[in-house]
Amino acid sequence: MGECNYFFKAQFANNKEALKAHKSLVAFLKQAVKANEFYSPKQQDNGTTGFWAKFEQKFPLIAEYVKFIGHWGGEAHNLSGLLDLGDPNETWVVEDVLCHIGVDVWHFADWVPFRKYFVEKFKPIKAVEGNEENGCANIVSLHLYEWEEIVKEILKQKSVLPMLMGIHPQLDELLAFKMK
Repeated sequence: MGECNYFFKAQFANNKEALKAHKSLVAFLKQAVKANEFYSPKQQDNGTTGFWAKFEQKFPLIAEYVKFIGHWGGEAHNLSGLLDLGDPNETWVVEDVLCHIGVDVWHFADWVPFRKYFVEKFKPIKAVEGNEENGCANIVSLHLYEWEEIVKEILKQKSVLPMLMGIHPQLDELLAFKMK
């Protein structure tokens, strides 16, 4: 299957909070890798009541996440792309107050629910996610991800600005100012 580079970055108030979140995150991601394999379409009872009971017993951290994002119960194939978050041992990094990753994962992975869960659970100051296939749709994330030079170049293209409206409230504010 195709892969794409995804990024995620969370900023915390201090290094202690970032390290605490990272420790919990590694445990979560170890379960995510195994849970991703467990719900394989080859499972005979994939999506039945028995499946979800086994799933919760084996992967309590992932069960909490799946319930939070509203995918608990029903067909387990609805988890496709929601657990592909990279290798927990090699790719997630803590630098001072930041916890971040840049990794190639399945190009249909969806990290938006993970960001929402992460923010609710770990309470960072801010958190952003995106991927290389989103292009300009993630201009706010690019800006927050410290790629200001890319954002500045995009915003110099006046003809592009109207096409970016409606993507994100913060971006709309910025664009309204730029288009004046």
